[in-house]
Amino acid sequence: SHLKSSLVASSQAGATIHAYGVKVPADSFGIINKSGQKPALKKQLPESKMKAPSLVENQISLLKEAQQRGLKTGLAQSGHLMEPGTAVFASSAKSRKSFHEITIQLIYSNVDILLSGGEKYLLPQGVKGRFGEGVRKDKRNLIQEAKDQGYFVVYTLEELKKSPKKTKKILGIFAHDNTYNAETEEFLIQKGLKAYDDKAPTIAEMSKYALEFLTREKGRFFLVVEEEGTDNFSNKNNAEGLFTAIKRSLSALDFFRDFLQKNKQTLLIAASDSNASSPALMDRFSSKKFFHKDKVLPSETLNGAPLDRKSDGKPFLSQPDKKGLQMPFAISWPTRMDVGTGVVVKAEGYQAHKVKGVIDNTELYRIMRQALFE
Repeated sequence: SHLKSSLVASSQAGATIHAYGVKVPADSFGIINKSGQKPALKKQLPESKMKAPSLVENQISLLKEAQQRGLKTGLAQSGHLMEPGTAVFASSAKSRKSFHEITIQLIYSNVDILLSGGEKYLLPQGVKGRFGEGVRKDKRNLIQEAKDQGYFVVYTLEELKKSPKKTKKILGIFAHDNTYNAETEEFLIQKGLKAYDDKAPTIAEMSKYALEFLTREKGRFFLVVEEEGTDNFSNKNNAEGLFTAIKRSLSALDFFRDFLQKNKQTLLIAASDSNASSPALMDRFSSKKFFHKDKVLPSETLNGAPLDRKSDGKPFLSQPDKKGLQMPFAISWPTRMDVGTGVVVKAEGYQAHKVKGVIDNTELYRIMRQALFE
């Protein structure tokens, strides 16, 4: 999972490597060449040339190449729309904080379906939207510009489901910022907030609609989905938020796996772009001293690392195993930064056998590209 100039992957660089297939520096956001120039989109290839040519260091992302070849494309994100796990496939910038530039590129990316939070980044300062006021200083109303580009704009799951069947492009904006509140457990309790906004669609609900939308017509498609909460809650050392995000991710994966059963030519890859804060599962302080489900745990491990447990101080309990046994555990946090271990990838479906053992992060691009075009 290492990068061009560091051992530890960042979100933006890890995602850029997935999108382009080449090693990049840690601060790269959809940029792979030394000049820092953004890759240009070429003209769409005719159907007769759909087979991929020999692979060279590609100057466009896999999503952009898919668009060239006439494939339907989609991005679904539980965070705001500029989160790099999805955004680098359709935008490039010198900094992930360049939200003015990134959002413009996304709105003009011609991606068939865009689902995420982040309304405030699309509206000018002082202009109130569905969820709150905008923060743009360039006075551009990108939601109106999206409509001018042919996007049908929705703000709720119900509106999404009721969108006209003939709609060609959809922009779903489901929150003022993220669809979750990425803060510590203590902060959420103090403010009376939940980890996720109940009114926003889950990543599984977004995924389900996106797949239905992209498969209305026969043909290949390319969909990138990210549950960003697993990353953001880890960076806040919030184990309960992390577990909620994981459960939501698993619901989306369950749906994708069901889809694979009926669509054998589909490749599903589940991967992370980095390892946020490296949550470590613990069930003991020593070889003989196991946690007890009814006993309050200290707030730190023996080496001083924060120890996350339930709000009453007792351990979390695992889901029951086949015999109904639940086991107590806690989560230890070594840091709030990204670390260089534990980046996992799994695959299922068409050509999934190519994902095996230990592979380089650049290989994911090649495996996906071969499945799409060869």
